[in-house]
Amino acid sequence: MDGNGRWAKERHMPRLEGHRRGAEVVRMLIDKAPAYGLSHITFYVFSSENWNRPEEEVNGLMDLLRRVFTSELPKLKSKNIKIKTLGDKSTSTKLPEDVVNLLTRMENETADNTGLHINFAINYGGRDEILRACQCFVDDVEAGRRWVGDLDERLFSQYLDTDLQPDPDLIVRTGGDMRVSNFMLWQIAYAELCFLEKYWPDFTEEDLTELLNEYTGVERRFGGLPNLSSIS
Repeated sequence: MDGNGRWAKERHMPRLEGHRRGAEVVRMLIDKAPAYGLSHITFYVFSSENWNRPEEEVNGLMDLLRRVFTSELPKLKSKNIKIKTLGDKSTSTKLPEDVVNLLTRMENETADNTGLHINFAINYGGRDEILRACQCFVDDVEAGRRWVGDLDERLFSQYLDTDLQPDPDLIVRTGGDMRVSNFMLWQIAYAELCFLEKYWPDFTEEDLTELLNEYTGVERRFGGLPNLSSIS
C-alpha cells in the first residue's frame, strides 16, 4: 500500500494524513471484498524496514494502528471476519507492548470466525519470516518433535506466518515502484504481479474491479502446459 506519504506531500499535508487516508481505503476494500468472492486479503501495513523512518512518523503510525484497530475490531467481529497478523511480535522487537497485545487480542477474538480472512502484515519482512520459520523447525528437530527428513514444502509452510493459508493469487503494489520489497517471498512464487502508478490513497473500487477482471482472464499453468482440451 505504497505512496501515502507522497500523496500527502503533493497536497501540502502532513505525511500522517496520507496514512489516515490510506486506512480509509483499507476499510473500503474490507467492506467490498465479500461481494467479489474474495476469501483472503493481506495488507502490508508496516515492514521490518520501516523502523528506519523518522521517529515522529513511526510513532504516528503506531498511534494510528491503535485507534483504527480498536475502533474497527467490533465491526470486524460482527462481519464474521477472521484476523491474523503477519510479522515478528516477539518481545525482542521494537513493537510497543500495547500494540502487540492489541494484535493478539484481534486474533484471539476473531479466531472462530469463518468469513473473510484478513492478514495485516506489521513489523513484517519476507526474509525475516523465512528465517524465523527455519529456526522454529530447527527448534522442533532439536526437541525431538520433528525429524529432518520430515521437511517438505507443505510442512515448511506450516512454520510461516501464513501457516497453511492459500498462496496469494494476485499481488498489487501502488506508488509506481516495480518491486515486491521483501513481501511474502515464499508465498508469491506463482502470484500475478500488478504495479500501479497511482498512490494507495487514490485506489478505488473501480481499480479493484478492473484488476480482478484482468486476473480472471489469466491462464494459471504453474509451470505446466495449457489445458489442451480447451484449445479449438
